Amino acid sequence: MNENFNVVLSRMAQEDLVNGILWYENRRSGLGLEFEQELNQKLLEIGENPFIRQKVFKEARTAYLRRFPYSIQYIVDQSATRVYVFRIVPQAFDPQNWQDSYPE
Repeated sequence: MNENFNVVLSRMAQEDLVNGILWYENRRSGLGLEFEQELNQKLLEIGENPFIRQKVFKEARTAYLRRFPYSIQYIVDQSATRVYVFRIVPQAFDPQNWQDSYPE
């Protein structure tokens, strides 16, 4: 039986999430909620199978949203069955910026 991983968002990832919701909500009423729903679904998928994505930087993995041009940067702590999301960023975001946020 596979055990789901607990998904934890860093403070910066939480801020990224709120900023994304607000940005989309300012574009169209309800769009921020749609963004949040898709992101939450992707976080559930990551918790169910965090190793499906390959490492892209040190231990960091990237998951992409389908509808919105955002990516989720995360690392897996297998011993604690935990996924640590350290950034949620637009795909146009310079990778160096999220790499600088990589938890050491």
